[in-house]
Amino acid sequence: MVDDRVARAEDIIWREIDNEIAVIRDDGLALYVLNKTAARIWKMCDGSLRPDEIAAKLCEEYDVSIDRASADVENALAGMRAKGLLKCADDLTRKGTSAG
Repeated sequence: MVDDRVARAEDIIWREIDNEIAVIRDDGLALYVLNKTAARIWKMCDGSLRPDEIAAKLCEEYDVSIDRASADVENALAGMRAKGLLKCADDLTRKGTSAG
């Protein structure tokens, strides 16, 4: 089974401001501001959840369908990965990180 748990990269600094999150790369060369939905997804990227589990939690918290939540999660995670803000699940496995 593929381990596709999602975790934030270690070389970033982030702060919550109102309902948004500001993420800064450790090198200081990039700043990203996440909207309310992306911020909620970001908070769940702690290495313990898979994308489908994050989508299920969004359904519990907001009045959205699983299809909509899954699409939002996949889009947000793809953007975060492209910017280097997330770790690969393989990195978690190699370091012995366990879910929960």
